[in-house]
Parts: sequence; structure tokens; C-alpha cells
Amino acid sequence: MIARTHSALRILLLVSVAIFGQIVTQAAVPQLLNHQGRVVVNGVNFEGIGQFKFALVSATGNATYWSNSAPGSSGTEPGAAIALSVSKGLYAVLLGDTSIANMASLPSSCLDQGDVRLRIWFNDGSRGFQQLAPDQRLAAVPFALLAAKSETAAGFEGALAGDVTGPQGNTTISAATVTGKPLTGYLSGAGTISASDTILSAINKLNGNDERKADVTALAAKADAVALDAAKTELRTALATKADVTALDAKAPLASPTFTGTVGGITKSMVGLGNVTNTSDADKPVSSAHLAALNAKADLTALALKADVTALATKADVTALDAKAPLASPTFTGTVGGITASMVGLGNVTNTSDANKPVSTAQQTALDLKAPLASPTFTGTVTGSFSGPLSGNATTATSATTATSATSFSGSLAGDVTGTQAATAIAATTVTGKALTGYASAAGTITTADTILTAINKLNGNDALKAPLASPTFTGTVSGITASMVGLGNVTNTSDANKPVSTAQQTALDLKAPLASPTFTGTVTGSFSGPLTGNATTATSATSFSGSLAGDVTGTQAATAIAA
Repeated sequence: MIARTHSALRILLLVSVAIFGQIVTQAAVPQLLNHQGRVVVNGVNFEGIGQFKFALVSATGNATYWSNSAPGSSGTEPGAAIALSVSKGLYAVLLGDTSIANMASLPSSCLDQGDVRLRIWFNDGSRGFQQLAPDQRLAAVPFALLAAKSETAAGFEGALAGDVTGPQGNTTISAATVTGKPLTGYLSGAGTISASDTILSAINKLNGNDERKADVTALAAKADAVALDAAKTELRTALATKADVTALDAKAPLASPTFTGTVGGITKSMVGLGNVTNTSDADKPVSSAHLAALNAKADLTALALKADVTALATKADVTALDAKAPLASPTFTGTVGGITASMVGLGNVTNTSDANKPVSTAQQTALDLKAPLASPTFTGTVTGSFSGPLSGNATTATSATTATSATSFSGSLAGDVTGTQAATAIAATTVTGKALTGYASAAGTITTADTILTAINKLNGNDALKAPLASPTFTGTVSGITASMVGLGNVTNTSDANKPVSTAQQTALDLKAPLASPTFTGTVTGSFSGPLTGNATTATSATSFSGSLAGDVTGTQAATAIAA
């Protein structure tokens, strides 16, 4: 019955291909395998919902590498089916798409075989599941799932090109690539630079700080005579509170003072001698320590009983004894002789310089286990990345993991470095967004040999040496500023005592009379004494003056009065 039903189905897979869809991340799990096919029942394209089961099996069909649902194994039929829409006999499915009911994920390890085939079971809804024959052999393209595992940046060979160059083990980013990136997101703003700043934020702060600093030209435009006079007044006020030089010279410095005369007001406690009694050396008593030391000495009477001249003559002289080395921790001078290597525990050591020492037995044994740099021959299984011709069992390593190089990998890089193998790229924001690790402000002149970090260090250090535009405070001697720059171009550097009489002052003085023998013109009024000349002779009578008198005599010319 099954055979007859199977014959009646006459199912033809006219199109049965397996290709990769777009994989977002290489070597990511699960992967998706795109399969398309056509189903014909009794010579008519099937139409409707069909039930499918899928498995990846070995060439003999006895081993199952993957199935859409358990318990498929050893080439047997999976447990659950997948419902697919079939239109005019055509259907399509992404094997490994877990969003489909009863579809298991498709790991790349299932393709790590030399010959993988797709086995399909189909049920039209009335005849039950039938295994389609023959199994469809997968072409080479799906094996890119496996190759993707070896195309990562950790295993390729050859050289990169673009913003990043060089081989996998020694990639290089040129200084021009980094310094040539535009300052995307640049916004000037003052602030203090720290090691947590990025290149972009550091440049923002440097430019903002610089805008707040003054140069000579800007400074010249700020000062005028009024401001200068105000500064002088402020300086005089400040100087009035300072000590006179003569008074200051009479004071002792804090560091290493030298006093003269009699110094008073200092007690023995102030100089750390609180326990010392003011007693002359001749009158000082015997201290407890002195007494204890004296008690340890021999009495003269007892000493006379201890040694005689004959016994003393056999003893070593102090001078001779001082020339001998002690038994404990002796320190010798000059050249010491009579001591052999064995005496110092080095009987097996040969007196050979480090440069001429031979290779020891242990060292040679260790070296024999290493491969030479030139044309090494390895045994066993060798792993790693290799270039150039290989011999030995390298010829049997046919998996894609041994055939990758930087000149042949596909796909795009991700992370700080993007782009393809032939056109790597580093975004400007990637460069300017890096933290200033190792930042330390230090002034200096920037050169083409500087890195971005050292340049920012110098820029910030240089910036700290500039005066701000608002209320700058200078130290030392300020030079390069002329009288014209501060609005005093017509002022001559002359002391007050030597200043000449100005034209305006002379004009005003010319209108004044000298104190000695002045000669007036016109009508002169006032009180005078002494001889008068000129028209004063016409106004000497008491009857001709006007106004009121003051003093002892008061009143007018016609009514003078003297108070009682």
C-alpha cells in the first residue's frame, strides 16, 4: 500500500537548491539555509498546505547531522512536521529559522563534514509521509557557514588596506589617518582637561579656554590713562600697608636666622631642653647612668691583684688587635687570599665568564625540545596561522580553517574598524571619541613627531601659561607694551621733579603777576601797603572809596564806626 501510494505521488523535486541568506554576523548561531523546491502529485503541481520534514544526513544516509525536530537520528524520520504553503508546486523555507513552528536551529557544526545531503519527507494530507528519493547533495556554497568560523580577524593572513594596514599580527594606523579625521561633533567650550576626556572633548575645551586668553594686541586695546591712574592709586594704597624696607631689614628671617646682642623670651623648653639644669660642667653631679657605668669598672685595689707585667707582656697589643678581622661578619679590604671555591660552597663552579659559559646538560635537554628558527620540522598536530609552503600532514588539512588570508576573506569588519578587506575605515568619531589615557598637562612646542595625546598635553600646558582677557594678573617684568598701547603716546618718561612747564601752564602763568615788584595794568582793587605808582594817586582820598569797612573800623565811607 505504501509503495503504491508512493508511486502515485510521483513527487518531483525539479528545483532543490541550498544557498545562504544574508547573515548579519559571521559565525553567529543559529545560521539560516535557504531551500527552495517543487512538488508534483500525479503529474499536477501541488496546491495548498503541505507537511514537510527535513534532515541533513551523511552520504550513506545512516547518520543524521541535523533534523527539524527530534527524535530524528541515524537517518530516520523527524518527529514533528513543518506546515508550508505550496503554490503551483513551488515552496521555499529557511532551514534553521526557529520562528517557524517545529523548526530547530541550524548550527554551523552540522556542516563540518565532507559530504552532507538534504533528506525530505512530504505529506499531501491524504497519503501520509513519504521519503523523497534521492537525497539532495548540498553544493559548496553552504559550507561558507563553516568557513565563516575561520574568517575572523584573529586568524587571517596577508595585509589589510585602507585606514588600517599591515598583517593581522601587526596592524598599523598612520598618524595622518588619525590627524586627518574631521572633528565631527566639534563644539567649542572651556573647561579643565582630564584623563577621562576624549580627543574631541579636549580640543573643544582647549579652543574654549584659548578664547578667554589675552594677546598683546587685545591687551593694548583694553588699557587707558584712566584705568592706569586707578591702578596707580590702588598700588599706593596697597604699598601703604606694607612694611618699610628699613624696618624689615631689622627683622630676623624664619629660615636660619642669626641674632645679635642678648636674645630674650626663649625658655629651655622651647629649645627641647626642659630637663636640663643650668649647672656648669665643673659643678654637674654624677648621673644615674654615669654611676651605673662606674660601678661596672674595676677598683684600683682589685685591679692591682689581677695582672702582672709578665702576663701582660704575652697579650696582644691593641694596635695589633685592631688590624685583625672579627670572627663574626668580618669586612676585609685589599686582596683576600688563601680561600678556595670549596671553602665558600662553590666547589662545582668553574671560573668562567658569563660570555664563555658552556650549555649545561639541563639547558641542552630543554633546547632539544624546541624547533629551530630555520626550516623547523614539527611532529604531531601543529595549530596556528601559517604562510608559505607547508609540508607534512598540512596536505590533509582540507577544512576551511586552513585556507584563510587577509587577501581572501569576505564580508565586512565591525567595531572600531569597519569596511571590507580592501577598504578598511575608521570613523572620525571613533578617533575623536577615544579617552585621553595617559593624559598629563605639559607645555611645549608641537611638532609633526607628536602624537595626538602629547599635542593635547602641550596645548593645555601652553594654554595655562596665557593670561585671561578678563582681569589678567601678570608676574615678573611685562615687556612689549609701549606708551601708545595704553593711550599715553604723548607722555614722556620724565620724573615729576624734572617735568618741564607745559604750553598751557606757561600761558596761564603769563597772566599772573610776580610776587617781587609786580607791574599791574588796568584798575587794581584791594588793600595795599607800601608805595604805589601809576593811577593809584587818583584814588587816595577817603571820600572816593565805596563799600563797607571791616576790622576795628567798620561802616561805610560816610559813616565809619569804632565799637566800644
